[in-house]
Amino acid sequence: MSDANRVLWSEGLFLRTQHFQQQDRFLEATVRGALRAGQLHTFGFQQLTLDQSLLDAGQIAILSARGIFPDGTPFSIPEMMDAPRPLPVTADTGAGPVLIALPLEPPGGVGFDPAHAASTGARYHGRIVSVRDAVQGGSDPEEIEIARPQALLLAPGKSVGGYTALPVADVKGVRADGGVSLDETFLPPTLITGAVAWYRQLLLEVVTGLDQIAEAHGKMVMGGPGRSVEDLLMLHLANAARPRLAHMLTQDVFHPAELYLELAGLAGEMATYGSSSRRLGELPAYDHMAPG
Repeated sequence: MSDANRVLWSEGLFLRTQHFQQQDRFLEATVRGALRAGQLHTFGFQQLTLDQSLLDAGQIAILSARGIFPDGTPFSIPEMMDAPRPLPVTADTGAGPVLIALPLEPPGGVGFDPAHAASTGARYHGRIVSVRDAVQGGSDPEEIEIARPQALLLAPGKSVGGYTALPVADVKGVRADGGVSLDETFLPPTLITGAVAWYRQLLLEVVTGLDQIAEAHGKMVMGGPGRSVEDLLMLHLANAARPRLAHMLTQDVFHPAELYLELAGLAGEMATYGSSSRRLGELPAYDHMAPG
């Protein structure tokens, strides 16, 4: 039986802590279920910044990040969640992806460490904060205990069992000066193209290339020697594709899967004119967790 069913609120109910905890579980499960029902991948980063100074010192650390974990949990570092402790990288660490991981709350298990207790690795850790009364003329601020998610960084090869996780970097090794060497081609899973500068650079190059194609074939159509119907069709292709891709370039809010679909369609159209077989070969499938 699921532990995420809603509470049956009724007259005369003697309220206990468990009632509110169960209602929280129900609401969280409802939101996550709605997210997972979406057509696109609904997890990834909206923003991610690593600490470059610590990379040079042999550690991986997150300065700031926003996004949604694969289980549907939103996060924002440092506003709503503390940055995980930096991960030391040595020659023995090995190569591969480093993950930011959040413990899952086991069904029927412990999900919270209270503020007065040491961390046991639970999903949340309590913190005492002063909270204001938002009503005009209301009472003075009061101290309450809130629960903040406590994530950690997992080294390459570590098991993700019991966690929901996202890759933040791909370690190649350790430099001679002790700094961390990262794979520069690595792309983290993102919810928007604006989260990674690489997508903007890619779109800029494609739009620039389409401009060059349109200019060259436009001159041919307007009276250049050897013009053909194919020149007209290539001009049409470039003119039709450019506004959509230019829009994606200026907005930075599109899902990477949408960009993949747009570029795959463009590649298919261009193969009609640019390949010897007039057919497009098999393209790599879109992998949201490893888009690079």
